[in-house]
Amino acid sequence: QMTMCIAQSIVANRRLDPADIGRRFAEWLEYGRGKGRTCIDACLRLRDGVPWYESGIDSAGNGAAMRTSPIGLLHWRRLGQLRIDAALVCLITHTHPTAIASTVAMSAGVAYCLTCESALFAPHEFIDFVVACTEGIEEAEVAERRPSGTKTTLAKRLAELHTLLREPDFRAVYDYLYNGAFVLESLPTAMYAFLRNHSDFDATLYAAVDAGYDCDTSAAMAGSLAGALLGRAQIPVRWLAELEFREELIRWADGIHVRSQVSGENAP
Repeated sequence: QMTMCIAQSIVANRRLDPADIGRRFAEWLEYGRGKGRTCIDACLRLRDGVPWYESGIDSAGNGAAMRTSPIGLLHWRRLGQLRIDAALVCLITHTHPTAIASTVAMSAGVAYCLTCESALFAPHEFIDFVVACTEGIEEAEVAERRPSGTKTTLAKRLAELHTLLREPDFRAVYDYLYNGAFVLESLPTAMYAFLRNHSDFDATLYAAVDAGYDCDTSAAMAGSLAGALLGRAQIPVRWLAELEFREELIRWADGIHVRSQVSGENAP
């Protein structure tokens, strides 16, 4: 639903308008489903009149990354603007550097997939591209939630996907990554599920759900990447037949695509 708020706003304003998105997020608070704690707290602040650039919470949760695919669709030709707008959309609810890095990584992943022929998709090139777009955002490492307390960054964890894709036991990978609401866990899990099954939309979603824990978020992110790469024609009909807001989603996506056709540089 928050993804829909962003998409609606972009189409209505013909650009990214954080103030308008913040207003829509505040209204979403009344009807939203599956609301996370950070988004609730930030939206309460928005509803109370706190401006969008001060409403965010110091959280590295995954609620911002899972809604950011419209930014990749809008700026697939303009990577500099993609980084800026992904960060702005994140800051409305999440101000932690890891969360900001996650929105840039997710937006960049969508942008990369939109420019790639599915038959020529190279998982390791995708990883390198996303990591390159993300590096430099996180000034300090953060501690994992495992007892070891190892510190790392999201960019470093995403780079580990090169090695993890060679692991024959996907369950061992999920046990290593975990898949909680901490975006250091769930975004790498989502990207792993996608990269391991990138030619098959069904398999991508099932793999993301099979990770367990916060699997609705990992499946949302993995599904966004698979959809961007494979296109609507390769999404099984049964997924679309009773999809809520299907026509609206198509209309908003088409509207953002029109805006994305403005000439730009630095395409992947």
